[in-house]
Amino acid sequence: MSTPTTTAVGHFVWHDHASDDPDVATAFYTQLLGWQLELWKPGEMEYPMIKNGDTHQGGFVKPQMEMQPHWTGYVVVEDVDATVGRAEAIGGTVHLPPTDIPEVGRFAVLADPQGAAFAVIQQFGDGPGQPERPAPKGAFAWDELLTTDVEAAKSFYGHLLGWSAETWPIGETPYNLFKTDGRDAAGLMAVPPGVDARPRWMTYIAVDDIDLTVAGAEELGATVYMGPDDIPEVGRIAVLADPAGAAFGLFAGNGS
Repeated sequence: MSTPTTTAVGHFVWHDHASDDPDVATAFYTQLLGWQLELWKPGEMEYPMIKNGDTHQGGFVKPQMEMQPHWTGYVVVEDVDATVGRAEAIGGTVHLPPTDIPEVGRFAVLADPQGAAFAVIQQFGDGPGQPERPAPKGAFAWDELLTTDVEAAKSFYGHLLGWSAETWPIGETPYNLFKTDGRDAAGLMAVPPGVDARPRWMTYIAVDDIDLTVAGAEELGATVYMGPDDIPEVGRIAVLADPAGAAFGLFAGNGS
């Protein structure tokens, strides 16, 4: 898992796509975004890793239990076991207990008190590092928490990961930035009024031309949930579901 950036605690560094039909998912994203796949075999497991240019940034898995297709983001922590214990103490749920990944690290899958799932990883040696800002084409550009209780989310992630939160007035719905060591770590916003959506983490992928990419995604079988829409002073976004059923976002920054 190589990347040109340096490792940083508190940042999303890896993303896994989980669905019952990973072949459908890999075909979609490789055609849409130009990703390459590199098969990694830790033990008896086969894990297609996502390679964007020279950087590994995620993979595709088939869950061992029935669940909705989804993307999961991994946040680097110093001690997975301690983080899991702290999460349980402040109302989090453990979906997958601390587990070793051969040659890579130790990880766990958690959910916050409102039900949004995410993963934490303790890396062995060098591994994925801080995301580039701005993100290059095809890279995971941003992770955003949509929640039913913004203040509870600020408290939970502040205690768990040491994130601070800064309100950023934009549009009709206040937007919050999670920060660590002075750098943006993720976004946070309330479920908009009238929108029927469960709390979740959404990952956004950087593209050059969002309108063209959305049109291409639809041709490949994706469903458009929102956009493309402009965000003042930021860029242009869209939210879709891939043919396997997992939601994801697209982002094109101003000037892209």
